[in-house]
Amino acid sequence: CGRIAGVAAIGLLAPVVSGRAYRRELVAFAGLTEGAADADGAIRIAGFGETAATLAALGEIDATKIGEAPAHVFLAAAASEAADRLAGRLDALGARIERRDFADYAPFVESPTFAAPPRETFAALIDWVGRVAAPQPRRASGRMPSALLEGGHFREEGVAFDGGLLAGVVCSPREGGRGRAVVFLNAGANPRIGWARQTVDQARSLAREGWTSLRFDIAGLGDSARRADRPAEIPYSDAPQADVAAALDFLAERGFAEAILVGPCSGAHLAFHSALRERRVVGLVMSNLQTFVWTPGRSLAIAARQATRSTSFYRQQIWRLETWRRLVTGGIDLRTIGRALTRRAATRAADRVKAIGAAPTDTVSHKFARLSARGARVMLVYSEEDGGLDELAAHLGEGGRAFLRLPHTRLEILADADHNLTSQAARDRMGELLAAFLREGELAEAAERLSAATR
Repeated sequence: CGRIAGVAAIGLLAPVVSGRAYRRELVAFAGLTEGAADADGAIRIAGFGETAATLAALGEIDATKIGEAPAHVFLAAAASEAADRLAGRLDALGARIERRDFADYAPFVESPTFAAPPRETFAALIDWVGRVAAPQPRRASGRMPSALLEGGHFREEGVAFDGGLLAGVVCSPREGGRGRAVVFLNAGANPRIGWARQTVDQARSLAREGWTSLRFDIAGLGDSARRADRPAEIPYSDAPQADVAAALDFLAERGFAEAILVGPCSGAHLAFHSALRERRVVGLVMSNLQTFVWTPGRSLAIAARQATRSTSFYRQQIWRLETWRRLVTGGIDLRTIGRALTRRAATRAADRVKAIGAAPTDTVSHKFARLSARGARVMLVYSEEDGGLDELAAHLGEGGRAFLRLPHTRLEILADADHNLTSQAARDRMGELLAAFLREGELAEAAERLSAATR
């Protein structure tokens, strides 16, 4: 704050005191999740890059050496020697400090799907701001203008719809455009930018080819307001289907009568069931879908933490010498894997029993047949070792054979890709598949229209 004039107060939430220690944490975490650093010293954390220069600059940070401080400081941090040293320096500089233990920090920085907002700390911060901030004159009320961003080939607009409850970004081509729009859905509780910002990259890439897209947060995620009547397990409930319908209504007002839904993981589940309800959906791209049918009352947290790789992956690994070496040294959690495979086998057996007694219209294969019969085009994409491949086999046969027998269907397997498509290569390949699917769909439909006109 010494570089910015006029700062009277500052709130610090889990501040980095030692840049050197923080850099070590980042490098260690990157090694656990994405392997060794690049040749130039850069690292990637959940798909986001940190250059060697940035890491070097981080290492120079030492918050206890600041030369001046604002009059008021709110400091929320876990009890530690580093936090004590920072508080001591701020006190020596004359700051009036309000300090509290950031007890709810750990659940806040867990994966987005399970993160719990630190409500107590936030409430304390809001109260502190109210007490130290000088009263400001009330500004004239009025509607805030839409946020606009323009790139070389795209134009983006921040939007709110469904009575202002749902928030998103419309990405349009600077010139021209197509008659249909692409709608990107959340994966788990990740905000609309997607894991490693892949949704933003895909939207802007599609704009280059003339596609308009809407990436938005379903109610209760990201920037969209929570609905009081929504269940806690948001991603797999039926409730967000109403949000998809609202998004389609919003696009219709802008002249897009039809749309293609794109969803990874739980977003694929939402896309699938929304398409069954909405004839305005003419295409589906679903990646690493974990379950076609969600049982109400099932725990999302337990399901996610029990997730493992595909059964075929473990069948292949059992014949490798390295697998047995890791098993002997304790590098493989055989008990967890065994429980997961047993659950999968039981689930597949139960699914077969249900399919025998179920009405034909309730089966997953029949639902895909309904989509195909009305001309909707569908692409399923899986990472080659993803556990969702077992779900595919359980409902549609090995390799999705019942799915591939239908017209307008496509199945793609991504090599060297994890569930989230963390690596840049995997994300690039997914973007290429998406663009190709959209191009091929338009060409096929143009050919069908020409054929119908000449009959």
